[in-house]
Amino acid sequence: MRVLTYAIRPLAILKYFGLLCFVLALLTIVPLAVSLVFGDYHVSLRYVAVIIGMFVLSSGLTRLPAPKRLQTNEAMVVSASIFLFASLVMAWPMMASGLRFSDALFETISAVTTTGLTTTSALADKPDSFLFARAWMQWVGGLGIVVLCLAILIQPGMVAKRLGDMEDYEEDLIGGTRAHARRVFIVYAALTAAGIVALGLLNIGWFEAFLYGFAAISTGGFAPHDVSLAGVQSHAVQAMIILMSMAGGASLILYQRLFRAGWRAVINDRQLQGFLIAGLLTTLLLAGSFWIQ
Repeated sequence: MRVLTYAIRPLAILKYFGLLCFVLALLTIVPLAVSLVFGDYHVSLRYVAVIIGMFVLSSGLTRLPAPKRLQTNEAMVVSASIFLFASLVMAWPMMASGLRFSDALFETISAVTTTGLTTTSALADKPDSFLFARAWMQWVGGLGIVVLCLAILIQPGMVAKRLGDMEDYEEDLIGGTRAHARRVFIVYAALTAAGIVALGLLNIGWFEAFLYGFAAISTGGFAPHDVSLAGVQSHAVQAMIILMSMAGGASLILYQRLFRAGWRAVINDRQLQGFLIAGLLTTLLLAGSFWIQ
């Protein structure tokens, strides 16, 4: 157990928070591009302003002189701060779709934390750019902005170790924390791509395939319909989305272990066994409650 014995240094927090802002700005380009494709230019202008603002903020913060070593308590503050910051800045583009600030903030917090709750009573009147933005945010939140930053920007060393190593995984001993983050990102992206292609081939429509794919793999649960999965008429598509959700709910480290040690090592994993048993019992209990009613 780690003890937080050192005071937090503001310059260290600000510098590495600036790096995360840079990654967040890059990620925001995706919903900007989608809003342009759908012709929601009033939303696009807000995304442009947010992206420019984050790039300017990042440029200033990353130039601050800061110690090369990041303490564990500082890494925790940086990681928590970026989620709150992302929710705040992304609420403004969400408001362009007719949401009040409180509702937009609730939506963005729910997205980046992959909670899946919403205050939006009806999705039928919401533009496609809105549906994509919240799906994209939950997909990013499911992996974690910190993990993306480690995989893209942070150089190997103690900073990467502190940001990415809230727990000691044995995989971090092989290739370092940054390599571990890249492997996790590759697995996450591969699962998402495979799920989207599978849904697209089942004729759900490619746009909805992306929305349900992001929601399932991140286990966020945002659906593009008011009735959630009941809005999908195909049982095959429903079954595929459920399987994708299960695949996203399992530890991403298991997929790396699958390629290195084979399927036997994965089947014997206690965490996976507990996950499957808990899912089966919950399903049976819910089905039983519906049957009794």
